[in-house]
Amino acid sequence: MLQVAGGAGDMAERREVSGMLPDPAAIWAVLRRRWLAFVLPIAMVATATAAYLLLATPLYRAAASLVIEPRRIDMVTTSANMAAAPLVQPGTDEVDTEAQIIGSASIAGRVAASLHLDRYPEYALAGAGFDPAQPASTHPLAPLLLRHVAVRREGLTYVIAITATSRDPLLAARIANEFARQYLLDREQAKLAATRHTGRFLTGRLDQLRQEAVAADEALKRYTIAHGLVSAEGATMAEQEVSQLNAEIAKARADHAEKAGRLAAARAQIGRGGGGADTQTALESATISDLRGKEADASRRLADLTSRYGDLHPEVVRTRQELADIRQQIAGEIARITSSLQAEASIAASRLASLEASQGRAAGSLAANNAAQVGLLELQRRAEGSGAIYQAYLARSKETISREGLTDTDARIGTVARVPRLPFSPDVPLIVVAALFGGLLAGAACAALADHLDGTIGTRRDVERRLRVRYAGTVPELRSTLGGARADATPQDYLVGQPASQFAEAFRGLRTVLATRDDTGTRVIAITSALPREGKSTTAICLARSFAATQQRTVLVDCDIRRRSVGEALLAPQSDGLLRYLAGAASLDTVLADDPLTGLRVLASTVTPDPGRDLFTAATVERMLADLRERFDVVILDTAPVLALAETRELAAAADAVLMVARWRTSAVQAVDTAIDLLLAAKVTLRGLALTRVDARRFAGSGVEDVYGYHRQLIGYYRN
Repeated sequence: MLQVAGGAGDMAERREVSGMLPDPAAIWAVLRRRWLAFVLPIAMVATATAAYLLLATPLYRAAASLVIEPRRIDMVTTSANMAAAPLVQPGTDEVDTEAQIIGSASIAGRVAASLHLDRYPEYALAGAGFDPAQPASTHPLAPLLLRHVAVRREGLTYVIAITATSRDPLLAARIANEFARQYLLDREQAKLAATRHTGRFLTGRLDQLRQEAVAADEALKRYTIAHGLVSAEGATMAEQEVSQLNAEIAKARADHAEKAGRLAAARAQIGRGGGGADTQTALESATISDLRGKEADASRRLADLTSRYGDLHPEVVRTRQELADIRQQIAGEIARITSSLQAEASIAASRLASLEASQGRAAGSLAANNAAQVGLLELQRRAEGSGAIYQAYLARSKETISREGLTDTDARIGTVARVPRLPFSPDVPLIVVAALFGGLLAGAACAALADHLDGTIGTRRDVERRLRVRYAGTVPELRSTLGGARADATPQDYLVGQPASQFAEAFRGLRTVLATRDDTGTRVIAITSALPREGKSTTAICLARSFAATQQRTVLVDCDIRRRSVGEALLAPQSDGLLRYLAGAASLDTVLADDPLTGLRVLASTVTPDPGRDLFTAATVERMLADLRERFDVVILDTAPVLALAETRELAAAADAVLMVARWRTSAVQAVDTAIDLLLAAKVTLRGLALTRVDARRFAGSGVEDVYGYHRQLIGYYRN
C-alpha cells in the first residue's frame, strides 16, 4: 500500500474490530447525516395515511345465522302422520353443502333483485341493465355482492354464519337478513317441488297423451286438406266446384250460341248481296248511322247538281267522289263489325271448352274424395279416442295435485342481523401503528440507500475504509465555527488574529499529524488535492502560518504557478520572484517575501508564466529544495492538483511528506482514489487525507469517530 507513517494501519485495524451487530452509533450517524432522506419518506407515509383516513369510506359489518335442523323422511306428509315421520340428522357434508348454496350466485342474485341494490351508490354502476326475466344467477350484481358477503360454518355445529359488509350500516343488516330469508325461500320451493314428485308420472303421461291427441287432430286436418275433404255448408270443396262449373257451362253455352247466331246472320246477309248493312249489329252502330246520313245528303246534292249543271261540272264530279268515299267507309265499317262478331264467337267457344275441361277434372277430384273418405273415417276415430284418453288422465292429474300438503324447510333463522353502530374499517389504531413502523422502515431504508449511493467523501469512515488511507483531520468552514456570526477577515488572517479559535486548533491538529518523532532536519511537506477548488491553497497558507507561529523557520512555496493562489493572497501585484528564481535570474534570498503577520517567508509569483516553458524540471526542483533546506526548518509546497499536472507527482515524490486534501461532501471518491493511485505509482510518503471546508455543526452528525462528534461538549475550550 502507500507509504503511510505513524501507525495508521494499526489504528485502522483497531477500528475494524467490531461486533456481529451493527454499530448503533454508526446507524444514528447515518440517520443524522441523511436526515432529509429519513424524514421525507416518513412525512410522505404520514401524509398518505392521513389522506387515506380522511378519504376512506367507512365500512360496516352485520351478521346473521341459520340453523340446519333434522329433516323428515316423508316428502309428503299430513298433519296426522307428520309427528310419526322419522328424523334424520344432517351430516357434515350436508351442512357444508348448504353453506355453499347460501353463498351461491343464485341466492346472491335473488337478494340483489329483492333489495333493489342497483339503487344504492355502491352497487349502482354494476347493476345497470338487468332483465328480471333472466335467471337470478345471471344478475350482474351477484359477483360484486358475494365479494361483500362471507358465509361460513361455525366450527362443527349446524350453525351457518352470514356476514355482510357495506358502506351503509342499515344495508349491511338488510343484506345479511335477506340472504337468510332467500335461502329459506329457496329451500321451501325445493321442498314444494319434492312433494310433487308423486304426481310427476301422471303429469309426464298427461303431457304425452296431450301431444298424441294434438298429433291425431293435426293428422286428421292434414289428411282432410291433402285430399280436398275440407267442407263448407255440408259439401266438400270438390262438390261445390262441380256444381259451380255446371252453372257456368250452361251460361257459356248460351252465350256461345247467341254470338254464333249473330255471326251466321251477318254472313248470310253478305251472301245474299245485302252487304251486311241490314244486320242487327250494323243497324245498332252509331258510326254506320252517321255515315248513312252523310250518304243520303251527298246523293241529294249530287242529284240536284247533276240536274242543274250536268255530269261534267266540277262540283258534280267532286260531290260524286265524296259520295263514293262515304260508301267505301260504310263498307269498311261493316267489314270491321263482321270481324268483331267472328272474334266474339271464337272467344265464347274457347271459354266453353275451358269450363268443360275444368268440369272433367272436378269430376275426377270428386271421385278421388269419395275414395279418401274411408281413411278420413279412420283418422276421426283415432282422434276421438286420443281425446277421450287425454280427458281421463287430466281428471286423474287434478286429483293428484289436490293431495299436495304442507312443506318443511328443515332450517330456521338462528340470529337476526342488527344494524351496526361503529364501522370496522378503516381500523384507525392499526393503520396508525402500521404507518408509523412503515414510515420508520422506509425512512431508514432511504437514508441507508442515499448514504450508500453518495459518491463523495463525507466521513472519517469514507477516508479509512473506502480510500484506505490515514485520516489526517478536518479543516472546518470558518463560518461554521463562529456560531452564526460573520467573519470579518479571511481564513488565513483569522487564524493569526484568533489563535485560540476552533479554526486555528484544526491546523494545529494537522501540524501534529505531519510532525513525527524522528524529524531531525528540515521537513518538506507537499500539500495537494485530486481536483481544483478543494481548499488546497488556503490549507497550505494556514498550515504554513501555524508552523511559523511555533518559531520554526518556515517557507511557503507556491508551486501551482498556473493558479497562483498563494501569491495573489500574500504578495503584492506584479511579483515575479519565483519565476526569476526558477529561471536562474535571481538568487533565493532576493526573491523571498516576508509575511508581516507571522514572519513566514513566501516564495511565489503573481505573474503568469510563459506557457511554453517547463519551470519545474527535476534539476530546478532539486536545486530549489536544496537551497530551502539550508535556510528553513519547514518547507510547505502548495502544488497543483494531482490529476491536472504530472509535475505535481514529481514534487510530491521529492517531498518528505504529502498531505492530500479533499473538499467535504464535494470531492468524488473515484477522483481521489485515482489521485492516490498516481501518488502510489510515484512512491510518495502520504501522511494522510484531510477534509476541507467542513461544516462543523453538520459534521457532528457524522458520528463520534471525529472530534467534531463532540462539538457541543468542547465548544467551551475555544474563543472565536
